[in-house]
Amino acid sequence: MVYSVQQMALASRMAAAHGLEFVVVHDMRVPQQELLDLPRNATASGHLKFPPLEEADLATPSFFPFADRSQSLCAPTLLASDALRHFPTSFVITARGIHPHPIVGAMPQAAWQTSLEQRLKP
Repeated sequence: MVYSVQQMALASRMAAAHGLEFVVVHDMRVPQQELLDLPRNATASGHLKFPPLEEADLATPSFFPFADRSQSLCAPTLLASDALRHFPTSFVITARGIHPHPIVGAMPQAAWQTSLEQRLKP
């Protein structure tokens, strides 16, 4: 989904700000060529351009190399959690396991903050 790609930098930054690694996955049914053709709005280095975020000091850069880093979603546990129902869907995974409530959809920075804090509570 285009909106998933456009919001990837924000999701990545919010994950990093909460000490989480951000891993991009795509539907394994998407043809490889479609993934390679995706960055039409790319810089000369091949990274997607994204609008600036509300906070300039978040940990990750303002671009994310989608085609180079996206992995095919094939984890049985995530597939069993209905991971393909909607993109974007974000799963918060900690030492305690996968949080039972994924974050479904793209959202503004404040909503990411709240959603991640709720899922990281001990």
